[in-house]
Amino acid sequence: MFLFPLLLLQGMWVRRRIEKLPDGKPPHHGIAGAHEKELRIIGVGDSVIAGVGVDTLAQSLTAKVAEELADATKSTVHWSAFGSNGD
Repeated sequence: MFLFPLLLLQGMWVRRRIEKLPDGKPPHHGIAGAHEKELRIIGVGDSVIAGVGVDTLAQSLTAKVAEELADATKSTVHWSAFGSNGD
């Protein structure tokens, strides 16, 4: 427990100096597959859903899950992503 004040200060220092990466660029929705049967998925969450680390949200986790789901179920999958990056 005696390290807690030091770790707290270190955490505050890192938060002030670390670069915040940008979200993936829109669109925040899309369609995967082209079949008669239709499904809809929504991604809600943190920076993973917001697309941090990819250029567009079409490369994000939600879009990739939609593509795999479309292939596995032979469905058209409509996807939307609502993520928050940071605080």
